[in-house]
Amino acid sequence: MNDVGTLWVAEIKDIRANGKMHWIRVKWLYSEAHLLEVGATSMPTSGLATLELCKSDHCDWIDSRCIEDSIEVALLDFSSRQKWIEPGKFFHRHVFNATKGYLRKLERRQVFGAPNCCGTHNPDSQLLRLCANKHMSHDECLQRKQARLANNVPILSDPPPGVPSLLWNIAKSAMVSGVLNGVDYGVDGLLTARLRAAECLKSYLPGTGWEDCVGEKEVKYFEQNTHLTGIPIRYECPTEGCPYAL
Repeated sequence: MNDVGTLWVAEIKDIRANGKMHWIRVKWLYSEAHLLEVGATSMPTSGLATLELCKSDHCDWIDSRCIEDSIEVALLDFSSRQKWIEPGKFFHRHVFNATKGYLRKLERRQVFGAPNCCGTHNPDSQLLRLCANKHMSHDECLQRKQARLANNVPILSDPPPGVPSLLWNIAKSAMVSGVLNGVDYGVDGLLTARLRAAECLKSYLPGTGWEDCVGEKEVKYFEQNTHLTGIPIRYECPTEGCPYAL
């Protein structure tokens, strides 16, 4: 079931029986290949990931014997509660109006952390960087703009004397999503931890407690989600007025 272009995936909406026959009402999910076949308009399908499907208003009744298997298709909605979608898993985010042939992108006002640069994102080929204020930018867009290295938090391999290494790692970690890291936008806890840790460093006194300042839950979330950190190059956030680094 890896060749998404040859698959037809549908959401089951109703089941009816007529004697020994069972009919299922489904709503189809379109892959990039299927969208190209029907000539979908309004946005380039190149922004779709390999395992990305688009929900639609296209309904049919089909024979239950047509169904071969079941799969999970996760929702990617950029919300702060978004769960990590592992590499190799199907997901959906856009909606295809099959009646009008129109592919509708998620509205910007509904999107948590939509990229602040070009506004589209293919998690297969693009890496997103996030700052503590939840601004996102593509790594490639930042490189094209030759963004300056961030100077609000020193980039050092080791923490200053007396600063706990975990506090330092949280404060300086670059938050990333896409490409090598699966698809993960549910980084609210990580960003909160990084923001609090950066503030804590400004007035930190060696030997004093800091976990309460950052938050026990946020510290644990950071420790459990290291796949979202560790990209060493950091940029100044290009969003006007934002003091944090990407």
